[in-house]
Amino acid sequence: MFQESRAEKAMQTLKHWMPEYAKVMRNGELTKILVKEIVPGDTIFLDEGDRVPADARLIEAFDLFTNNVPLTGESEPQPRSTSPGIQRIERFWDCQILSS
Repeated sequence: MFQESRAEKAMQTLKHWMPEYAKVMRNGELTKILVKEIVPGDTIFLDEGDRVPADARLIEAFDLFTNNVPLTGESEPQPRSTSPGIQRIERFWDCQILSS
């Protein structure tokens, strides 16, 4: 029971952390949509301070660092890149963009 309660509380915290809107490219235009309307194939645009609204693959970045505390507990900002030598983002829902 105790672990279930903790897990439910953690999920509520993550839901609260999740952004309500995202900037995506749709029909050749940058538009703001509800996060629940993101579909496979959307290109998500992120700026410093944004929270990542969905799992995504990083296509392009310059000097990108994420805050992974809500997801993994890592306290130090993590570098992200499209380069093979640096950790690529395949799953980073709920991270916060610290610099880009």
